[in-house]
Amino acid sequence: MGKPYIAIAGLPGKMATVFAETMLLKHLDDFIVFAQSLTGESQPREISLGRNFSFYLVPPEKHEEHLKGMTGNETYKPVIAVDFTQPDAVNRNAELYCKYGIPFVMGTTGGDRKALEQAVIDSGNIAVIAPNMALPIVALQAFMDDFSRRYKGEFKGYELSVRESHQAGKKDTSGTAKAMISYFQRMGIVFAPEQIEMIRNQEEQRAMGVPEEHLGGHGWHTYTLTTPERATIFPFATLRSTFRDFLEGKVFADYSDVSGPPYWKRVSPDGNVVVGIQDLGDKAVELFHNINGRQVYADGGIQLVGFLARRIEAGERGKVYTAVDALREMEVSKS
Repeated sequence: MGKPYIAIAGLPGKMATVFAETMLLKHLDDFIVFAQSLTGESQPREISLGRNFSFYLVPPEKHEEHLKGMTGNETYKPVIAVDFTQPDAVNRNAELYCKYGIPFVMGTTGGDRKALEQAVIDSGNIAVIAPNMALPIVALQAFMDDFSRRYKGEFKGYELSVRESHQAGKKDTSGTAKAMISYFQRMGIVFAPEQIEMIRNQEEQRAMGVPEEHLGGHGWHTYTLTTPERATIFPFATLRSTFRDFLEGKVFADYSDVSGPPYWKRVSPDGNVVVGIQDLGDKAVELFHNINGRQVYADGGIQLVGFLARRIEAGERGKVYTAVDALREMEVSKS
């Protein structure tokens, strides 16, 4: 298989822009980037990114015509779409990708996810659906999913508080926080998404320590777990020790290690990703994961594109993958 052709959807949106610039500046040895991008209403017709690479922005009324023409040219094989459009465009775009047999990585949140997956399966297409492309956080969610299954109901009666901080423009509650809550619920903790504390005020964010340059783009999450009176601390202690082991895993191989009470955390080489745990006395613990900027999502997205390209080359079709699937493949390759 030759170099995959990458069709980026969602320019000039912020996430699509970071992804496109990363692809253009670092990964042209592996991929060929289409000079056209599906876009929304009232957008410019052309933008320039990277080293003066010009993108023509295709408006909604021309999306289908563009995709049909692109896939009708035998030169462009294989094509992979990477979608960072708006939530209300998720299913429409996916249906077009499936109609014209274009494998895709969906990084946009929202939409009807069940319908999205079914469209891929019914059409015999192949896709990675990954609303969170930050692979260290994906690894954390995979860890919590596994832990919550092994200790289902064991934390009944424990108390939880959740705080998440994002840029002021993010109006909805963090999808990552909601996913994490589902794991705590499986462990027996009573907590509803409506109880999440959402922080969008920049003064509060400065007081928390969010760097000034990242007030406009960050995601800081904190989960505080407290042991009830007269409860056994066995599962609580197990969570602490198991989480520390997780921080020593392969996914954090190039991260710096900050160990020792009360903090155990891993910090990315650029300092913009932190995952850790803090003891708050004998019966309380705090899990946290902080991301500054959008680069980690772009880097993860490119790894997901590589994963999907390998699945295409292997002849797989009619399948939907997640970022966890890609992460597991990478873990195996590192072994």
